Amino acid sequence: MAESKKTIFINAQWYSRVAKTGIANYIKNLCRNIDTSDFNWVIAICSKEEQEYLMPNAKWIPSPSVKSSALTRLCWENFILPFILMREKPDIFFSANFSIPLFVPPKTVVIIMIYDLFWMKTKEGFSLITRILSPLRAKYAAKRANRILAISNATKKDTVACLKVKRDKIKVSYLGLTSSFAKENKVSNFEDRYYLLWVGGFRVNKNIDRLCQAYKLSREKFGIETELWLCGSDGPLEEEIFGKYSNCKGLIFKGHIADDSELLTIMAKAKAIIYPSLMEGFGLPVLEAMSVGTPVAVSNCTSLPEVAGEAGIYFDPYNVESIASGIARVEKMQKDEWVNLSQESIIQSQNFSYKKTAEQTLFVLKET
Repeated sequence: MAESKKTIFINAQWYSRVAKTGIANYIKNLCRNIDTSDFNWVIAICSKEEQEYLMPNAKWIPSPSVKSSALTRLCWENFILPFILMREKPDIFFSANFSIPLFVPPKTVVIIMIYDLFWMKTKEGFSLITRILSPLRAKYAAKRANRILAISNATKKDTVACLKVKRDKIKVSYLGLTSSFAKENKVSNFEDRYYLLWVGGFRVNKNIDRLCQAYKLSREKFGIETELWLCGSDGPLEEEIFGKYSNCKGLIFKGHIADDSELLTIMAKAKAIIYPSLMEGFGLPVLEAMSVGTPVAVSNCTSLPEVAGEAGIYFDPYNVESIASGIARVEKMQKDEWVNLSQESIIQSQNFSYKKTAEQTLFVLKET
């Protein structure tokens, strides 16, 4: 008699095709790449249409939309989802974020995903309620979880330190390229590259203030004239940074680039991307830039050395002069050196794919 398939319940309430977040991007690419043949799947997501787009063969459980208030989603997760789990009786509950309901049936295996723990390492840029509730929820989820997935070894290290869990409970599952970046090849020639680039959110961990200081210093000390484009999404430091550096010569504020294809084109025309983050869960813009042959000058700490590997140019993100030297080094490259580094960047980026992410996740699901 054939053994019946196990049932996996995915809490994907954070996904919608209109949501331009890292979590939504992860959920989409994981669900559309994972082999669903060995399990029965149940997915909690905002609409039947989204369920059919992500996992056509899964059973749909309605959840609040990403546009719902945080309170609505919190109440649904803790007061409605437990009853759904008792009814569905899944063998495995997989949360695509660090949070789980206050009650999960005791026999249900719990797996959670952790992207980063910035909000436990710094108070800046986060609301009081986030600083109070999120650590409590994360610690509870980490304690209840049978396995934890982390998107980098840096996140794994932070999870051990901040949530007090054993290292062998955590499996690293790197992110990959989105379909737009993975399918298109927009590598530009050396002669067509005419600006430096930064992409990110205006948050403390992105270290944007030191980057701007370093760019000013690179112009003064090293004679750099190439423009630095800042393509940034909203963040608590946006107005402060713009007010402080909007008149800085060569510093161009481009605003948020929402369309992946447009962002890919901008990255493909950049001479290099400069990424001086103090804390990163992964560093997806670095991977995306390398995939189109754009060299990267990045922090020598956090997760960025894992992503850039031997193709990266490194600097100390806490030292303005070190960042400025990194900018000067990549900007003053001769064509042959730049072409070699561009080719190394493309090769390095090919080590990461959502197919691998899905395979690693499926392995954890099967062994748990």
